[in-house]
Amino acid sequence: MDRSYVYVYIDPRNFQEFYYGKGKGARKDAHLSDTSDSEKTARIRAIRDCGLEPIIRVIACDLSDSEALLVEKTLLWKLGKSLTNVSTGHFAANFRPHNTMHQLLSRFDYDRGIYYFNVGECENRNWDDCRRFNFISAGGGTRWRDAILGFKPGDLFVAYLKGAGFVGVGEILQAAQPVRDVVIDNSPILSLPLKESGLGLRVDSDDLCEYVCLVNWLASVPRDEAHWESNSGLYTTPLVRASLDGQPDTIDFADRCFELSIRDLLNADELAVPGTVASLFDDRPKQWGLRGDKYLWRELRHAFTTTAVPDSAPVLQAMIEDAFLELTERSIDTTEEMFYIERYAQGGMSSGHISPAFWRQTAIPLILSRLPSSDAACR
Repeated sequence: MDRSYVYVYIDPRNFQEFYYGKGKGARKDAHLSDTSDSEKTARIRAIRDCGLEPIIRVIACDLSDSEALLVEKTLLWKLGKSLTNVSTGHFAANFRPHNTMHQLLSRFDYDRGIYYFNVGECENRNWDDCRRFNFISAGGGTRWRDAILGFKPGDLFVAYLKGAGFVGVGEILQAAQPVRDVVIDNSPILSLPLKESGLGLRVDSDDLCEYVCLVNWLASVPRDEAHWESNSGLYTTPLVRASLDGQPDTIDFADRCFELSIRDLLNADELAVPGTVASLFDDRPKQWGLRGDKYLWRELRHAFTTTAVPDSAPVLQAMIEDAFLELTERSIDTTEEMFYIERYAQGGMSSGHISPAFWRQTAIPLILSRLPSSDAACR
């Protein structure tokens, strides 16, 4: 059976490549007799008007069809709009979109995605339930089912409630499952005291039932505290799930409102391995002391990525205080009300400042309380 090859057409007037293709047999010569009205045929006519012929060269040979498609797509992506190809070829979804080098994109620059999620309150779901029991859901048809099935563990999303605004930022913990299979804290979700009992409608239909993702709310607010600014270009759509890669203003708005740094979170490791000290940092405090504290929290979490949880609260407390000293060059017992760490200066009032009192009175007690059978004897 004939093997495939990839070929190029070169303009002899300037030795510029203007067309790439793949084929078998005499396919590479077929364009010379093409009479269609295209940029490629116009280029060939212009070359012939000068008494010349395009230079045609095979640049990769003895390939399978899929190999030839991938080579062709790579060359098309590299030269982009300088070519006369009408189609961008197969594998298009595997290549970075052109003119996006100034942006950081999920899948290409991050292992996980950042999405807009439409809560879509109706007879099936209620925001209060989502917030209380740490889940999101969608369903009622295959288009909505398939949308939520597109989430994978580790993805981040900004939740939007129609008529109110943005109500939370969350991390997907578990891929979507039919509601009948979902268990939260050892209880079937449909047995929980939900405000909206319709979550279980059409429960036996794989096409029409509700699908549920378990999530970790990094920040969330009640509906009457939703964040919104009219006429400010914030992104919304009736779709269930949509990428926020091209919506930097909406990401920045969510950062400000929820006091997060979503781009940093995208770069951060996914949820820590259970049984490590880092896993005790997965759920953040509901409120920070000063703006620098959340960045110190992140660094401490990273410092304990492979450290096993100790058996006692005093040992864990000493470990955290030692790491605090190493990262800030300050004792946690400092008498200063606040101090400044330049690398934590990410904008906003109190940017870069650390509150030792917050760590002594709130952060460390919170972490110690998460010890299994904790005897958290902290100050």
